[in-house]
Amino acid sequence: MLKLRFLPEVSLPHHERSLSAPARLADRSAPIGRTCFAAALLAQALALALAFASTPATSAASDRTIAGSRQTAGDLLISAVFADGYAPRDADEAVQIWNVGDEALDLSGWSLRDDSDSARFPSETALTDGAMLSAGAFVWLARDAQPFARSFGHAPDWAWGDPFLAEGTSVKAMSSLGAGPTLANAGDVIHLVDPTGGVADTVVYGDGSSSAWEIVEGWIGPAIDVYHPGVIGRANQILYRALDPAPERALDPALYRAPDLDPAVVQPYADTDTAADWASYEGDPVRGRRARFPGWDLEAVLAAPWRFEEAARLEVAVAPDGLYSFLDRHIAAAEASIDVFVYTFEHPSLAERLAARARAGVRVRLLVDGAPAGGHDPTGRWCLNLLAESGADVRFLDSADGIRARYRSQHAKIVVIDGRTVLVGTENPTLGSAPVDGTAGRRGVWVATDSPGVVAWAKGVIARDFDPDRHVDLRPFQARDPTRGAPAPDFEPERAGGGPGNMPRWAEGLALHGRLDIETITAPETTRSPGRGVLGLVARAGAGDVVRVAQLREPVWWGGGEAEGEIARNPRLVAYLDAARRGARVRVMLDGYFDDPEHPNSNAAAVAWLRERAAAESLDLEARTANPTGRGLHAKVILVDRNPGGSHGALDPERWIHVGSINGTEVASLVNREAALTILSAPAHDLLAEVFDTDFVRGFHPIWLPWAVRP
Repeated sequence: MLKLRFLPEVSLPHHERSLSAPARLADRSAPIGRTCFAAALLAQALALALAFASTPATSAASDRTIAGSRQTAGDLLISAVFADGYAPRDADEAVQIWNVGDEALDLSGWSLRDDSDSARFPSETALTDGAMLSAGAFVWLARDAQPFARSFGHAPDWAWGDPFLAEGTSVKAMSSLGAGPTLANAGDVIHLVDPTGGVADTVVYGDGSSSAWEIVEGWIGPAIDVYHPGVIGRANQILYRALDPAPERALDPALYRAPDLDPAVVQPYADTDTAADWASYEGDPVRGRRARFPGWDLEAVLAAPWRFEEAARLEVAVAPDGLYSFLDRHIAAAEASIDVFVYTFEHPSLAERLAARARAGVRVRLLVDGAPAGGHDPTGRWCLNLLAESGADVRFLDSADGIRARYRSQHAKIVVIDGRTVLVGTENPTLGSAPVDGTAGRRGVWVATDSPGVVAWAKGVIARDFDPDRHVDLRPFQARDPTRGAPAPDFEPERAGGGPGNMPRWAEGLALHGRLDIETITAPETTRSPGRGVLGLVARAGAGDVVRVAQLREPVWWGGGEAEGEIARNPRLVAYLDAARRGARVRVMLDGYFDDPEHPNSNAAAVAWLRERAAAESLDLEARTANPTGRGLHAKVILVDRNPGGSHGALDPERWIHVGSINGTEVASLVNREAALTILSAPAHDLLAEVFDTDFVRGFHPIWLPWAVRP
């Protein structure tokens, strides 16, 4: 069927060119243009009418089914497009295709085509190792294999240009009459053509710089563009189809713990030949409004196990009260290996402990962000230099040699000890979060567990992210670097930290062993997956339940801000409000130490927004800013108490904690490397609820003076 689509008009040369003449309107003069525009609208209306007349009505729910569950066997889709590459002349540009059918598909004779040229899979007789694509599987097709591998961290499956890799090996080669497809950065039409010459799938993308209505087979409506809300630029993004990572029934709290929930099968949602199928689509705040960059192992992370019910140990440490002793004890216990992923490392005493383990033969690896806010201060540089001199492998995640860092920030806080124990937290190892005496500092939380499932998850994150052989954005520490190398030779760091403002009431923390129910959350891959993360946790709260939120940052707006209207409202704030509307008791405490209350997107503005709606609707919701421990509320903690006192009849009480590095900003969920755990544990919940309730009352009035009680 012929379908209409919107395509931006662009200009020559290559990668900034317009479509060839047969694909464009023949005349763009004003009278004829208006006539063509009207005719196009009429034709599109007719096409849509015919489509709906020949297609059974479907519900909104059925439109969101996994594509493979309703497509015919052997269906092949264009599932991702990388047009704006890192390599010179975009030699790393690529297309992903996905078999969403129920049977394996022979690719021989299929071709990929844009207006410049086509690339064809070899015929069956020309193949030496086959071209079968398994049901549910995908492959990457690249222009040149080596530039693609350098940008993505892995080789493509096929190449239509140069198939050779640096090591002298090659990927499977496609054939073309000329140079093959050359994907224009500003907009293009890509067809997937079957061996009979029929168009199996079409993608139209563009940046919206100009407009024209044109007839294109396989596409309806406006072109799809990358999602680029201000701080997240459009350059070097991958367009990709929205992926269904879990059964929709996981969104239903009543079914959440059903024993028959199988591991998710990741597939694109059902194809509608429109921009709404794609993850960057701005009109869908649930499946859309997402970005992607090369180097992410998105499909693998989405498909990996993420929920574990097993016997395990659990420890909880409260910062600043007991974080130093917690981290020091775990580092000191290491016998074989220590992997540390943090935003910054600025704690001399912990650095010395870590260096001692490295000198004792323990393999130590440390990854920090290459460009943290404010840069690398002398204390952090002193720590990194000490570790490097002790034999640790110290690296920055940073843009390098024309390729941007995979994530906007390496903001996760993960430590893996001996491949057996995982620590996840809200705080970086600094004197501000972990003063040696537990006095004034930043309020936060760390947890530790030996859950085999969580250990496998954390080791997987580290294995993918810390692989210098795959990723060029892992820059080694260089002592002579003037901005992030060793500090001046006479620099001597402070070691104690702390001071007036906090009495360490929870220095002992919590340690227990039992059967735990734990979920893993990894940004940017799974933060917004259905039923998971903060949104999934808060969605379980209903009448009579209690929700407590302690957050460093929870802005009012995501995306383009207030100008975009409610679709850009921070969905986390909306989730807290909706929980109160369902009858939950909700308490929200946001940082007031680092916050700028005059900024329109501040924590103070978020508190005001929640208060206004709570008052207007008579909701049991209270919100405030706070600085309970003297140096800021740095926590990223959500507590949900379901069915307290039997408020839901026979339903068992559930007390959940969510602890990790994920702030409430769109950047944190969309493009940062972040990590968090959601844990079902009544003792852990009750401890952190006690901390929260004390802090909520205490607010901005730390009064404890340590020197007044010391001997």
